[in-house]
Amino acid sequence: MPEIFRLKFPVVREHLSEGHRFFSRAVFAMCDEGEIAAQLAQVALRNPDLFVGSYPRFRSSDYRLKLTVDGADEARVTLALQEIVAFLPPDSIVRVE
Repeated sequence: MPEIFRLKFPVVREHLSEGHRFFSRAVFAMCDEGEIAAQLAQVALRNPDLFVGSYPRFRSSDYRLKLTVDGADEARVTLALQEIVAFLPPDSIVRVE
């Protein structure tokens, strides 16, 4: 992966100087992805301008699922993350960033 990044960086570098802001928020939980997949898909459908991600972690005692929301509008990113936090079982939430 580092070699691919090195090869692509000159192309990406041009876009970095354009100054577009990008916001990312995450919640880490102990639930399984399948338990919340339908609700997470609904958040993504309601927010087509945002990137909603789900990243299971199989060999960790800290958390089992990282859910992310990324986008250009900080307020919309925060609201979408709040939607996700609201449907998670409260005892499954490890931390919110």
